[in-house]
Amino acid sequence: MTELADKIAADTSKARELYNERAALISVLASLFPAAIAYNDPKAPDVPVIYIDSPCGQLSWHINPAHLRTHFAAVPTVAPHSIRWDGASKDVVLERVALIRQQLAATQR
Repeated sequence: MTELADKIAADTSKARELYNERAALISVLASLFPAAIAYNDPKAPDVPVIYIDSPCGQLSWHINPAHLRTHFAAVPTVAPHSIRWDGASKDVVLERVALIRQQLAATQR
């Protein structure tokens, strides 16, 4: 297993709870925008990555394989070469999420 996979497997109870909540929130974004899962991180080939094609840019996260059935059953798994990470840092991904939040809030007014 890779280092990331080892960390996921060694999660404490509280960390598992937090990752489950995180997965639930990511699944909401995956239900709003086109999404796919791929096993294409060369540093962690056994850990799924979800890619979400939002209007504000690509969103991507490593996800715990245990959450695939509970939160991501409707998201297709694609061939590793069919989707590529755009290189965005976590800060950029969070900026994109903030833009989505602002856009959604503006439509609710």
